[in-house]
Amino acid sequence: MDRMAVLLIVSCLCFLSGLVSTVLIQNLDGNWKLKDAEKPFSLEATVPGGIYTDLMNNKILDDVFFDENDQQSRWVSLRNWVYTKIFTVNLRKPVYLEAFNSTNIRYVTTSTLSSGDYWILEVTTYISGNVQGNVDGNLIYSLKTEQDVYEIIYPVSLNFPNGGDLFYTGQISIPKINVNNWWPNGFGNQSLYTLNVTFVGSDGKETAEKIIRIGFRTIELVQDSLQVDNGTTFYFKVNDIPIFMKGTNLIPVNILPELGQNEAQIRYLLNSAKDVHMNMIRVWGGGVYESDTLYDVADELGIIIWQDFMFACSMYPTNDKFLTTVRKEVRHQVRRLQHHASIGLWAGNNENELALRTNWYGTNNEDRYFKDYVTLYVDLIKKECLANDKTRPFLTSSPTNGIESDKEDYVARNPSSTHYGDVHYYNYVLDSWDVTIYPKPRFASEYGYQSLPSLKTWLTAVKDVESLNLTSDFMDSRQHHPDGYMEILMLINDRLSSPGRNLEAMMYYSQILQAMAVKIETENYRRMKSVTFDNGEGLTMGALYWQLNDVWVAPTWSSIDFKNRWKMLHYFAKDFFAPVIVTGIQMAGSLEIYTVSDLLTTRPNVSVTLHIDVELLYQENVNIVFDGVDTFATVYFNDIKIGETDNMFVQYIFDVKEYVKESGKSELVKSLSIPEFLSQKGCGNETFSLLNCFFYLGVEDDNGAISPKNFVFPTPLRKVKAGNPKLTIASVKLFAKNVFEVTVNSDKVALFVWLETGDIFGRFSENGFLQIAPTKSVYFYPESNVTLHDLKSVVKVTSLFDKKWALSSNKLNDDNVKVITKNN
Repeated sequence: MDRMAVLLIVSCLCFLSGLVSTVLIQNLDGNWKLKDAEKPFSLEATVPGGIYTDLMNNKILDDVFFDENDQQSRWVSLRNWVYTKIFTVNLRKPVYLEAFNSTNIRYVTTSTLSSGDYWILEVTTYISGNVQGNVDGNLIYSLKTEQDVYEIIYPVSLNFPNGGDLFYTGQISIPKINVNNWWPNGFGNQSLYTLNVTFVGSDGKETAEKIIRIGFRTIELVQDSLQVDNGTTFYFKVNDIPIFMKGTNLIPVNILPELGQNEAQIRYLLNSAKDVHMNMIRVWGGGVYESDTLYDVADELGIIIWQDFMFACSMYPTNDKFLTTVRKEVRHQVRRLQHHASIGLWAGNNENELALRTNWYGTNNEDRYFKDYVTLYVDLIKKECLANDKTRPFLTSSPTNGIESDKEDYVARNPSSTHYGDVHYYNYVLDSWDVTIYPKPRFASEYGYQSLPSLKTWLTAVKDVESLNLTSDFMDSRQHHPDGYMEILMLINDRLSSPGRNLEAMMYYSQILQAMAVKIETENYRRMKSVTFDNGEGLTMGALYWQLNDVWVAPTWSSIDFKNRWKMLHYFAKDFFAPVIVTGIQMAGSLEIYTVSDLLTTRPNVSVTLHIDVELLYQENVNIVFDGVDTFATVYFNDIKIGETDNMFVQYIFDVKEYVKESGKSELVKSLSIPEFLSQKGCGNETFSLLNCFFYLGVEDDNGAISPKNFVFPTPLRKVKAGNPKLTIASVKLFAKNVFEVTVNSDKVALFVWLETGDIFGRFSENGFLQIAPTKSVYFYPESNVTLHDLKSVVKVTSLFDKKWALSSNKLNDDNVKVITKNN
């Protein structure tokens, strides 16, 4: 953290003299002076801002995100930087002087209690003290709904307690019929209502005001005991409805806190989460408390926030001085954030229970560390949090066994037990596409795999294209996970052909690896929501992958890279988090096909058809041949032919399964032996059938598809000898205002079809898809206005078996290099 001297220079503020009729604010934002106590820098600075941003703006630092400049700028944190109007931290939020006679409103916290036909809105107002030691006047609570305005006035007379707070709690009764519930994304609307809290002094002249938005909803974390030795449940209920939490983890919006408050960036990230059906984001305890804007946007979009306190992966002190600062920190953050409908849970730390019990830091042999743990996270943080918010659950850590950890003096014997609480799971050794390696937890709050961002993104961070090879100092400096590149290559080699020294191939393959691994793991968690295994595992009710965003250009676990490009994983999330999915679980030569529904209502009297398509990928000892061209087949048991597009892509039907889809359940609808089944359907003998065909799944009703299509590869794709599909961009058309339809043609099945648009930034309706028909159309949504001509000139397409990925050279694509070199 930057060390800054404390000095505020104000020559004269006339408004501070005499009496005031309302709280007056003198805004100090804008231009400041910045000096270095050790060197004769005298620079212009901006508040809100930060030292790194100011030094970059003054050309003292180059872009800290570019090349190896992050290392070359480390000297900044060792200097004593002096701002005129100076404070001890980065001035990343508005700075102002405040004047009042009686008081000002600091925080407003709320609770919405369901009571029969009414909501009881409880409002607590925290106010400032003054030199007189007492505050007299009226507090006015006013809530505006679609039907009415509810207002109540409370006379208050408060004495400032010694070392305590001035606060007042009042209530408003709201008929439920006059407000709508706030719901998580995908389950209803995010109705928000404006609450105006006004203080009027006893003289009737001085006023102070705070305006917030609230939602009417209940939330609880259910941890009910199951059968003996089978643990407890662990799931969230919102408005009395059990909800499977689908989402991700958020790291800081920007590594420079002053840039992390950018509303456009926050909205981009959270809208990207909403658009792929997420309903929960965990704000990770190793990052920062995010800006008010982030929680405002989460309220609007229905994204429930799992909020860690900022303690992670370390043993912390418990001396009086440190605990005093922690108490202030917790009190401020809870009171600041508590009114947000999106806040769903507080957690004391990230991974410290696990670190202590499993001796990450050589500390589990000393009782004092266990005592310190309870002192900090239970006696202080938990107590202070619940004193300021009695409406939400609190966990001491993540992962944790929840109430079972509490029973074991808050540090469980096995904090990663799959019978309780939540788990974090990472495995970079075993085959990541093998579903059997994954745990069967109650709630998976962290899991994931690394991938490399695209070449276009890499080239924005490097000045020398030759540095883009795995042996360069630059690439090494960007990989902060030990042995990260080696692990990525090993995991790729489990399922795909080796990219060798072809760095572009590694970028593309690593994104396939990541997308498929997280897809398989997530779908497995979702199908276990209604499954209990013999040992008591199962009943999984949450999947939050690691991680949503990036803080720089590097190989990371993110699904959106630092330049806001969606990786393949984020496109896949749109399908594996869809409200209804069909998934195939491959174990020991068999395929178990599940449907999973998050819908709140059963679809009565609706016949749902499960399509199990067998798609022909390659022909070796195969009975289905049409003019010697690779084909695809959709086959039902009765072998009824339902359609033929041409002699390259042929469809057959097999196995119709009809049932009424139950709400909120996962259901096993079909089990089959993979080699036997594929062999019977003409994919070759039981050996070759695994190489020649794969499964393509979907669920439909009378109105069409109700789930995204899904697929299962019965054998590693590195074993398949499929040829290079001839993919072409058949057309690019203007579909609507600034929305384009892009059509791709192929002569055979193409896997992980990937579209890119050069320097035109935007996203597709689908990407990384499987093309199982000659023609596939998707939509492109640019972030800014573009012409049809410009888009046509840059859109490109590739797929898994593209011959360019087989090149061993590390030479980068010339077109990409020329474009970025010009831009840089």
